[in-house]
Order: sequence, then structure tokens, then C-alpha cells
Amino acid sequence: MRHLLFVLSILILVVTACQPVTVTSAPTTLQPLSTTRAETSAPTSSPSETPFPLASATSTLIPAGLIRVDTLAQEVYPFIENGRCSLAEAIFAANSGEPKDSCAAGIPGESIIELIRGEYRFTQRDQTPPQEDWVASTVEVGDALPIVSYSLTIRGNGATLIRDETAEQFRFFEVMFGTLTLEDLTLQNGDVGEDWGGAIYAFNASLDLKGVRFVDNRADNGGGIYLTLGALSVQDSEFSGN
Repeated sequence: MRHLLFVLSILILVVTACQPVTVTSAPTTLQPLSTTRAETSAPTSSPSETPFPLASATSTLIPAGLIRVDTLAQEVYPFIENGRCSLAEAIFAANSGEPKDSCAAGIPGESIIELIRGEYRFTQRDQTPPQEDWVASTVEVGDALPIVSYSLTIRGNGATLIRDETAEQFRFFEVMFGTLTLEDLTLQNGDVGEDWGGAIYAFNASLDLKGVRFVDNRADNGGGIYLTLGALSVQDSEFSGN
């Protein structure tokens, strides 16, 4: 009996050892790695679009005190508002420091007038009253343009100021204070008869001339220029037939 039980025990162990062993492992759940980063969202654009705004063109600013003449026509006081800036109006604006018609405001003593190239033909005297209480003309024959009462620069750019042969007598400039600087300009056919300063009369003022031509101007004294109580500087200029 004992021998039979021993054999049965051996058989049970053999059967148990032959059964497949299933190993169950705990399910492993992989957690996604969380990566935090700062992101800059860029706007999407089609190929025809530009991702950056184009720089807008800026207009060229006119420097303070610069006055640009844009007509060759003579204008006399009282000036007509016609949307143009004549040389007479430009001098008026330079003296007053205020705009006149389309002329920009000048800065008294620091104004610069730019002329367009061409022939400025004058047929009559200017009638502008003194713009300052202390300005009083000392000549008998009048002028084509308002009296220059503060330092002023006129850039001629090759222009010619000419008195018409049939016009009454007058000069171009009368300068009462400061320095009148003229550049690249011709003054022609001024005529004051027996008065003084056929093209320019300067009293208690100075002249700085650079590339200026004085042609066929007439006066009893100083056919081209009469200057007193002031300084005169002349560079690369010409005096002919005065």
C-alpha cells in the first residue's frame, strides 16, 4: 500500500511539472514626457504676402527758413493770393518771419531764398511799405523788390533778374540792415538815372557776392553797386557795361 501511494505521489509531481507556466506581469503604462517650452506663434502668410510691414517712404522736410520761389513772374504789393511764390513775396516772408501766399515762413536774419533758373523780368517798381518801423528808404528812385531789412541769402541757381527796357527806372535791391548774400545770379539793366546804385543800394549793410554778374546797370554814382557803412566781399563775379 505504502509503495502504491509513493508511485501516485511521483505521478502527481510529474503532471504538475509539465503544466505551462503563465507569468503575468503588471501592465506598464508609459506616460508621455511633458516638455514645456515657450513658443512664439508666427503669423501665417501666403507666398504673396510679406510677413513684415514695408517701411513707408517719408517726405523730405524743408529746412526752417528756406523759401523756394516757384514762378518767374513779377508780383507787387498788395500781393494776389494765387498759390505761387514770387521773389517779392519770398523777400516779404523772409523779413516778416511769416508765410506769404505759398512762400514758407522765413526766419528774419537767417532766411535762404532758392530761385528757379530762368529770366525774372521786372516791369514796375515794388510798392511794399516798410515792414519795420525803423526801416526808411534813403533813395529817390524805388526798387523792383521789397527792401531787405534783415540778413538774407539768395541762391540764384543761374537765374537772371532783368529790368525791362520799356519799364520805369528802378534798381533791384535796397539793403538796409545785415548782410545780403547773392550766389550764382545775374543783375541786368537796372537804371536809377541820377540816383545811386543802379543794381544794388546798400546803406549800413554788407554785401557778400559769389558768382554774381552785373551787366549794363546805370546810375549817377555806383552803376552796379553803391555801398556805404558796410563791408563788401566779391568772389568769382563780373562787372560789365555798368
